[in-house]
Amino acid sequence: MGNKVKCFICNTEFEGGSFDECPVCGWMYEGFENELEPDEKDECNLISINQAKKLVAEGKDIWGEPLKKQ
Repeated sequence: MGNKVKCFICNTEFEGGSFDECPVCGWMYEGFENELEPDEKDECNLISINQAKKLVAEGKDIWGEPLKKQ
């Protein structure tokens, strides 16, 4: 059984760890998101935290597709 982590973007809890993708919104969990600037893009996620949270609020994943059900 793996570790449970909480997606920084959509708050979904899932089995995984660093560099695993959230099964609902597609955000790659890094584990140090609180150290990133909200508008910063990095090599793991091609959009910023603010952009991803805006998409999730609109019912979309980070690719602009409808959120997946868990």
